[in-house]
Amino acid sequence: MTQDSLAELSPIFFLQTFILELMHASEQQGQQHCEQLIEHIAKTAGCFFEKTYRSNTDNNDLLDKDQYIELILGLKNNIGGKFSLASSTADCITVSNSCCPFGERVNNFPELCRMTSSVFGGIAARNFGYAKVEIKKSIARNDGCCEVSIYTHPKAGQYQPGMEYTDTTPVKETQDMNALHTRIESSLQNLWCTRPAKKHQTPAIVAKSPSMQKILQSIEIIAPTSATVLIQGQTGVGKELIASAIHAMSLRSQKPFMAINCGAIPESLLESALFGHEKGAFTGAIEVHQGYFERAEG
Repeated sequence: MTQDSLAELSPIFFLQTFILELMHASEQQGQQHCEQLIEHIAKTAGCFFEKTYRSNTDNNDLLDKDQYIELILGLKNNIGGKFSLASSTADCITVSNSCCPFGERVNNFPELCRMTSSVFGGIAARNFGYAKVEIKKSIARNDGCCEVSIYTHPKAGQYQPGMEYTDTTPVKETQDMNALHTRIESSLQNLWCTRPAKKHQTPAIVAKSPSMQKILQSIEIIAPTSATVLIQGQTGVGKELIASAIHAMSLRSQKPFMAINCGAIPESLLESALFGHEKGAFTGAIEVHQGYFERAEG
């Protein structure tokens, strides 16, 4: 294999092929799963693209309309598209395209148009507070070109079809989640490292998904209270780690954290294990035994 035989294999072409194959694999899980995956990829990528644009333009303020147009056109055209501004009004921006970055292969995956919708809509919502994206024409639908309208005010697109986006996932949310993650890790670090007699490895919480981020937010809310918390989940999902994090951030953080495997306690010894017993309380009770509750109280 010579270098010339791979001359067309650019980094962009490689990533386009990878995404298409990812869509194909996801499609086997059903249409809804495929759409959710596309939505997640697009929103996450959109945040990154916007952050890169801000860094390159030294802009920490909300994007204005001209900057937004420059960003979305640049995103598509730099990966092989031929997007241009068709029209721009106070509450609506329309762009058109004559060449899909994914080429003819997009005909097999029209769902990829949703990726464009989510990138355009997510960025617009973060900067204008609201967006509805209407894909009026699509190469994937054999329209010969693409035409996309982004409405930046609810009234402007209220009678138009399309996906709506609101400012529910601002860039600041990622920063807040990172700060929350750091606070929880710090509490766990302090908890274990202040006990030199026990050589525990500080547990780490890896939380990228929205559902896990909600759990981290709940930890910080629950921890300072005296409420009883029920943590449910399958074996191996990290229930004890979440319990440790709640304990580490609670007012009881300096008291023992007792992890109990109830399944390993024989039924006949359950009462004694939990509540303890005095010496001579029953046959074989040769000494005082502190139960888990008493030991947890410290």
